[in-house]
Amino acid sequence: MEALARVATHRPVAVTVLAVVVVVLGFVSWRGLPLDLLPDIESPTVLISVSSGERPAVEMERLYGERIEQLLFTVRGLRAISQIARSGELISRVTFDWDTDIDFALVEVNKAVAPIAADTDVDEVRVRRFDPR
Repeated sequence: MEALARVATHRPVAVTVLAVVVVVLGFVSWRGLPLDLLPDIESPTVLISVSSGERPAVEMERLYGERIEQLLFTVRGLRAISQIARSGELISRVTFDWDTDIDFALVEVNKAVAPIAADTDVDEVRVRRFDPR
């Protein structure tokens, strides 16, 4: 530390020039940084929609909601599952970690819910990427 102070007192012009160079480089770098108010990020979320006749919401949740949760535990990068059950319809929102490849996760979710789609009581199972934009 003393050596640095000694250099600063013996060569004040060199230290001043060095400080000015650092400030100028910092300003030039700061001006070159891109600024985007709405960055292009991909939401790591997948929606699963299950339709099954006119079943009550409680039955939809019991029959398909719990089963979807159990089937999705094999999918890597899973962070959270939330579900909304309505009469004849169940919507599951599956959220993944930010570093998860969402295309690969979509394929894994499709594979995981395939047994539900094969059920004869189910009218339709849709798995799609969710983009909040």
